[in-house]
Amino acid sequence: MNLSHITSHSLKRVLSLTERKDELVQLVSEIETEITKLLSGFVGAVSPKQGTPTKDTPRKKTRKARRGKSGNLTSKIVAVLENAGPDGMRVKDIAAAVGSPAPNVSVWISTTGKKFVVRVEPGIYAIKGAQPAAEKPATTTKKTTRKSKTTDGKRSNKFNPSKSKGI
Repeated sequence: MNLSHITSHSLKRVLSLTERKDELVQLVSEIETEITKLLSGFVGAVSPKQGTPTKDTPRKKTRKARRGKSGNLTSKIVAVLENAGPDGMRVKDIAAAVGSPAPNVSVWISTTGKKFVVRVEPGIYAIKGAQPAAEKPATTTKKTTRKSKTTDGKRSNKFNPSKSKGI
């Protein structure tokens, strides 16, 4: 900035703007002080976040999930299936009788119910031991392969054509 080319009119204008700026800075400082004084009297009443209660305002009570006693569903399902007998019941019917949602009953059967329940037909379950005596549960036969000992004494599943019959 070259001061040799400043006119007296420009210099007066700069001086007046500087004085006005100082007045505005003083006014802003006074306003900030007044705001601080007002807020300091209401420290407990002003919440730090909008919507959060302060010490003076009571909190809303939240509802907790209602859980039944442990084993309650087990005892209900076992009682219903004992009454059903060896024919068993569908998951949908068990759920209606117990008063629980069908998915809950289905999960119970696949986890906890393994100890108590047997599948009679697809989708139909009965209490273990409630099957009729005349009808035996189907047993699956598992094919076993004959294992032969190798020269080192270990068993092997490898096919040996010299020991096969009918060739």
